[in-house]
Amino acid sequence: MHSDTTPAQRIADLERQLAAANQELESVLYAISHDLRAPLMAIGGFTDLLLEQPAGLDETRQRYLQRIRDGNIRLTRLLDGLLKLSRVGREPLKPQPLDLVTLAQARFDKLRDNEPARVIVLDAPTSLPVHGDRLLVDMLLDVLIENAWKFTGPKAQATITLGLQGEAFFIKDNGVGFDNKQREKLCKPLQRLHTEKQFPGVGIGLAIAAKIIHLHRGRIWAEGAPDRGATVYFTLELPQGS
Repeated sequence: MHSDTTPAQRIADLERQLAAANQELESVLYAISHDLRAPLMAIGGFTDLLLEQPAGLDETRQRYLQRIRDGNIRLTRLLDGLLKLSRVGREPLKPQPLDLVTLAQARFDKLRDNEPARVIVLDAPTSLPVHGDRLLVDMLLDVLIENAWKFTGPKAQATITLGLQGEAFFIKDNGVGFDNKQREKLCKPLQRLHTEKQFPGVGIGLAIAAKIIHLHRGRIWAEGAPDRGATVYFTLELPQGS
């Protein structure tokens, strides 16, 4: 087929079509996730009422209700994660100078407040300056620090390390780690390398992190080994003045 458009024009047109399709998909995802919240809240509320008034319910029926409640809680968490994922990047980026250490320390301190008995430290330099959107970079560090906190849970003495290696920032932990053969799954929505029983979660966090980093024109990858911890590397390549 003959066309007067140049290869560059065709590529630009495809990129616009892809962006439009992604935006439409995110809108549908947001609508579905939002609309399902009300019926889930109703199911959860009525289930709780029945469990609080167990008269006439034998042990088997109470067990069934508990399973319904647990499933409802998990689905609600999943929808919350999907809503959060769909919202990332819906507003224009507002780049500004940031310090990763300050943001990471704030998230670490909140987690410590919730679990003051844990023996865990955040090892970081004095500062790590970067240029990015404050809300999104804050969300990125929430995900990465919280993951490191969670997966070091079984360790009697845990360490989370934040640093810079070459042009890549990294967050390293001495937790349960993972098989490097499965690392391609890490940043895909709903993909988990550990069971729900081992570590609660819905597999959305790193997908959110990857989307944030993509918006900052960066890259994200991870390395790990079973029982030898994990390291997540990322770059934030949004130039100053963007």
